[in-house]
Amino acid sequence: MSVDGDVLVLELKEFYTRYTNDVIATAAFGIGVDSFRQPTNEFYMMGQDVTFIGGLRAFKWLAYVSMPKLMQVSAVVRNHLH
Repeated sequence: MSVDGDVLVLELKEFYTRYTNDVIATAAFGIGVDSFRQPTNEFYMMGQDVTFIGGLRAFKWLAYVSMPKLMQVSAVVRNHLH
């Protein structure tokens, strides 16, 4: 969000993400957060981390979706080896 003269410039995706985050925090968990005044609050940052899908996480998700039985077997084998 920035002010350009008399015009307020607002990134709508970020605005709605922060608003939705605040509503979920309040309604579901009873936590009062204000992601607009505190842009790096812990609840918002944790939500961003959980919803980011990239790199290895994206590969694992794709593998579980396309080959669920193989991924389940590999998880069992991997857990027994450690």
